[in-house]
Formats: sequence, structure tokens, C-alpha cells
Amino acid sequence: MLLDGCPPVVPRKAVRRTLDRFEAQVAAAGDRLPARSALGAAYPNPFNPATQIAFRVGSAGPVRLAVHDAAGRLVRVMVAEALAAGDYVVAWQGDDDAGRRVASGVYFYRLETKDH
Repeated sequence: MLLDGCPPVVPRKAVRRTLDRFEAQVAAAGDRLPARSALGAAYPNPFNPATQIAFRVGSAGPVRLAVHDAAGRLVRVMVAEALAAGDYVVAWQGDDDAGRRVASGVYFYRLETKDH
């Protein structure tokens, strides 16, 4: 289930491969399902006007991916739903949960899964 206003989660196979490091990990795994959850680097970083965040879900279950500002305040919940094991990418447009553009600066993203 998607939260209102959250962008849809796009399976990794459906997007152009842009993260060299993350691609190498996926290629090394072959067709096997991921063994554990992992968070990839945002690309591009710094970004204007959007960045892609790659992540891996190790086993099916609830997933939450959120963006926080440098003070630790929640800015945007990108994913809040149950996902199958696999690789995913979401795009953050630099906006908060209310759809307002956020100031330029440093932001962190956090992945929460049942195994990570």
C-alpha cells in the first residue's frame, strides 16, 4: 500500500542502470534473490532537480525509506509498504511530504526493513 503523495516504487529492472557500484553488486549476485537488505548511493549527488535512491530488500516484508534533514527531522517518507525481495530505485524530487521544495543542503536517507 502506498502512502498518499508517495511516489510509486519502481522495480530495479525497470530503470536505467546508473549506479556503477550498485550494478556490480547486482551483477555479482546473478539471478539469486538478495540475501540481505542494503542501501545504495544516491545518484546524482549533489542533485538538481532530482536524485535516485537505490535499495535492496533482502526478504519480503514491510519497508520504509525516509529522507531526513541534517538535524534529523523527517522530510519525506519515500516508501512505506510491503515489498518483495529484490532491487528497487525511487526518485526524490527534493520535496517534503507536503509537496514543498526543500532548501538546498545536506540530507540523509534511512532504510528500515525487517532484516536491516
